Amino acid sequence: DSVIFSIREVHAKAPFDLIVHLGDVYFSAGEAEVLRHLLVPFSSIEAPFVTLCGNHDLYHGVDGYLAALQILKQPGRFFEIKTPHWNIAALDTSFGSSRTFRNDGKLDTAQLAWLKSLLAHNVDRNLILMSHHFIISGWDEPAESLKRQLSKIVRNRVFAWYWGHEHRCACYEKGDWGFYGASIGNGSFLEKPDG
Repeated sequence: DSVIFSIREVHAKAPFDLIVHLGDVYFSAGEAEVLRHLLVPFSSIEAPFVTLCGNHDLYHGVDGYLAALQILKQPGRFFEIKTPHWNIAALDTSFGSSRTFRNDGKLDTAQLAWLKSLLAHNVDRNLILMSHHFIISGWDEPAESLKRQLSKIVRNRVFAWYWGHEHRCACYEKGDWGFYGASIGNGSFLEKPDG
């Protein structure tokens, strides 16, 4: 509740153009959990809203996530968001994973081809990636399959990458990867206020 309250409070002062949820609705994201922990709370914020698929979102199958896509009238599992200054590639790194817990992110073949096309047309290097899984981390093991797929093709080709899987807040300088990064996830863990 405190996370939604904070989002609502900030939105009241400076309205968001769009809210992007980076996956992991709750621990196992069945249809009831998606409704209770994602759709209902975020419906109290009057701003457009989209959600990316996290590995926890598939523990009870795909029905909860697919229902959310329909309710939100979202363009799909992966899509592009265009603003006057930025293009944002919203990626689905969970559906393509073959592991039981889908903790090793991976893009399916069609999505990888779509991303390569975006990168080929991104001559201004104004592309931002958003996903659930990540390829760099200061403390966790990156998604190896995703790292093999993307490390060479995104290096020095995107401005920044934001992800959620680690359930931590951390910012990364440009460094050797050639893009800024941030782990900005919070989902799937109960928020415990101090005091």
